[in-house]
Amino acid sequence: MVRVDHKERRLDEFISSSKASVSSSVEMVQITGSQEDNVVETNNDGQRVFNFESLVALRKDICEKASNNLRDLFKTMIFVGCVSPNSLLLQHGTSLYAVRLDRLLKELFYQV
Repeated sequence: MVRVDHKERRLDEFISSSKASVSSSVEMVQITGSQEDNVVETNNDGQRVFNFESLVALRKDICEKASNNLRDLFKTMIFVGCVSPNSLLLQHGTSLYAVRLDRLLKELFYQV
């Protein structure tokens, strides 16, 4: 059986960066003491802003070496289901791939 419904969830929904949803049950607590003086600069998405040249160079290097074809392949893949705690099935077009999760995550997080 092959999934062809365009409404199926894609992998990029799970790994793309987006604003985190804030639960209404979370309460804010005032921090007292020396931690008040440590102001951290954040952007509009609430992410911390770093101005390290080494991080900029590392990010540029990773983006230049990353395979655009492989990135596009993963963007269009559909999660079919888990086979075992360490394996899952992914579909691209009419092809079905059995993927070892530990190896996939090792490569994925290396590029992040």
